[in-house]
Amino acid sequence: MESGPVVAADRVWRDAYGVSTEKWTTKVEIKVKNVSEHANHPSKMETLVSSFCDPQAYRFDAAKNEHYVCGFAKSVESIPRSTYLKLKYETVDVVCMKSFLVNLEARLYTEAEGDIGAEEPDPEMYEDPDVAAETELRQMALRLSYQSEREIKRNMWRKMTC
Repeated sequence: MESGPVVAADRVWRDAYGVSTEKWTTKVEIKVKNVSEHANHPSKMETLVSSFCDPQAYRFDAAKNEHYVCGFAKSVESIPRSTYLKLKYETVDVVCMKSFLVNLEARLYTEAEGDIGAEEPDPEMYEDPDVAAETELRQMALRLSYQSEREIKRNMWRKMTC
């Protein structure tokens, strides 16, 4: 992960008028949970974390409804554990803001982990030998449609027993 492009200013940056400067050099990964389905978009997550993180990468895990944002921050500790996500929606005669409390889990980002939000293998995902054999059998049947199904089953049985 590398820092994104920086906006150049026409004037010199100063710490005047009560403004302070922070260096955001810590690489972090933020897991965002309890997000409304209306906010499942990278731009919404960027808006959500932009006050405490400079987002560089994003991933959404639809199965768990979890968002992963990687970027630069002051520190892991500077990222709040929860915040409000505000979404605007319009009706015929009014514009409303709906607030959702979302949970944030921040940790140091490490390059060695590879993809952001890397997950452990799902224990329920496995290769069922019967299903795999049946699938291969069907593929063979399509490719070799001129052979009888019985011959294909014999060939398959020979493959499996060798």
